[in-house]
Amino acid sequence: NAPFELRLGHPRYLALCRLRLDAAERAAWVAKIRDEYRAQLLLDNLPVATRLPSRRAGGSRLDRGAGLTYQRGYSLGAVDPQTGAVLVHNHLQFTVYFSAADGAATADSLSGGGQAGERADGSAGGAAAGGGTARIVGFEVTPTSRAYRHSLAWPDDFEGPDGKAYEVLNLDPARVGLSHEEGTPMRLDPPPHGARGEAPVELIFTYEVAYLPSSVPYASRWDVYLQLEEGSQVHWLSLFGSLSLCLLMAAAVAAILLATVRRDLQKYNAVNLDDEIESLVSDIGWKYVHADVLRTPPAPLALAAATGAAVQLWSAAVATLALALLGLVSPTARGRMLSAALLLLGVSAVPAGYTAARVYQQVTRGQREGGHTLVAVLSLALPGGIFAAFTLLDVALWAQGASSAVPFSTMALLLLLWLGVHVPLLALGSALGFRRAPDETHVFTNQIARSVPPQPLYLHPALTGLLGGFLPYGTAAIELSSLYASAWNGRVYSLFGFLVLMVLTSALVCTEVSILLTYLQICREDYRWWWRSFAHTGSAGLYFFGNAAAYAHTELHLKGTTAVAIYYGYTAATAAALCLMTGALGFLSSYWFVRTIYAAVKVD
Repeated sequence: NAPFELRLGHPRYLALCRLRLDAAERAAWVAKIRDEYRAQLLLDNLPVATRLPSRRAGGSRLDRGAGLTYQRGYSLGAVDPQTGAVLVHNHLQFTVYFSAADGAATADSLSGGGQAGERADGSAGGAAAGGGTARIVGFEVTPTSRAYRHSLAWPDDFEGPDGKAYEVLNLDPARVGLSHEEGTPMRLDPPPHGARGEAPVELIFTYEVAYLPSSVPYASRWDVYLQLEEGSQVHWLSLFGSLSLCLLMAAAVAAILLATVRRDLQKYNAVNLDDEIESLVSDIGWKYVHADVLRTPPAPLALAAATGAAVQLWSAAVATLALALLGLVSPTARGRMLSAALLLLGVSAVPAGYTAARVYQQVTRGQREGGHTLVAVLSLALPGGIFAAFTLLDVALWAQGASSAVPFSTMALLLLLWLGVHVPLLALGSALGFRRAPDETHVFTNQIARSVPPQPLYLHPALTGLLGGFLPYGTAAIELSSLYASAWNGRVYSLFGFLVLMVLTSALVCTEVSILLTYLQICREDYRWWWRSFAHTGSAGLYFFGNAAAYAHTELHLKGTTAVAIYYGYTAATAAALCLMTGALGFLSSYWFVRTIYAAVKVD
């Protein structure tokens, strides 16, 4: 809905509008420029981009992507580093690149008269006067600051259909005698404190449009937006180095742990030998807690609900990544990936309910009395928390008049997705889970709990929790940092192949770290492993939140209560989701490990 008028094949230079800023409006502009606000425009669903210099060797102007990086949108202004003056970018030089769809459209044919008018948020391509068809493959802008003056009177405002006065738009500069001095920028000095009654400052906006042919095919027009500013080669090398090291460590830990457990099983299963009796009496080990290792943990319903919520997040994330890898959803299509993720999150309520019911039955030895409570907790905990946090953040945006605030209709659709899709599917999944009998356990549980001996310092819950989350997060830190920077800097993330590789490697590290720490714990005859196995790897979310806070302090320099609330609100939600996903993966891995080793040992 931007007021710019772009007509394919018609280069033009127009005066967009004139603003008269009072002291309060001028102070608002100055504050936004100093806070590095950016404007976003779309042409044929292609974001406008500002060309940035790169350390790599550059190419020609038409060789888009050679030695160049791009940043979405353009800055409202800049601060002169020498004088500290605030300069407003009031002249925009648009460059629209086009390619011939059928080979007939050229620069000459398009300049003869196009037949497709477009707004700056308009639709694609156009028909050339010569009969050829062209498609838009690039949309760039170069913002500059110019101090304008006009020798003729500016046309009066006109009254719109709503009865309000509107400025005249898109004037021929000659009509008002518009001129400027080269090298003289438009300064917006902040008004003196407490100043009133000052004459308004006149601010004139202009723009010009140029159309250039390009050899970039229409299918590759998003490539320049997908390039990382730090360079893809450096990103790939660092990621491969990290993944190789993590896989090597995971293989070494798996081999050592497998050999140790096999030796333990050989020793514990040899109780009929006379030479083993004395060592078994004086030794300690995980076999001696067989009657307590599967004792019902504290808050079993909360454990089952947390595991079910994590399975829901995992199911939606894996399905979304699969669709992205197959090319069925693309980040270049606005909102398509987010819509797919939300729908998959709602449908994933079936495996969430099923897993939660199965876990609850296993840890409570077949108890079903809390089934309705479990469904209620699952229905309110994850989706309710997400909806409540999203609503609060959206209200904050509405209060500030931000254009990024989600409209009420979208909120109503999300509420319908929650109550109309998520809750029924969750009830269905939990019913299927409770219908199946719990799996048989190979150990019995004493009525009286065994006393836990004093534990060494290296097995303190706080220490093992922090150490267990550090390794999985370290595996994913590089790719998560790239993904996070892309989300908050307006870049498009497209390296889904590397993201899948990172997810697989991090899941492997989570599994091995949780199994190793659980093994060390039960070897010291501490059978309270249920919640601790969840916390061992779930602490990865804490590292993510700390890294995000450091990124905001060093890179974003957030100002204003609303900006801080939006950033840390979404960051906290993401960290909580990561805690659930990594924690549940660690818990399920430890549960499988405990059942496996106690099924293989002889219990007298």
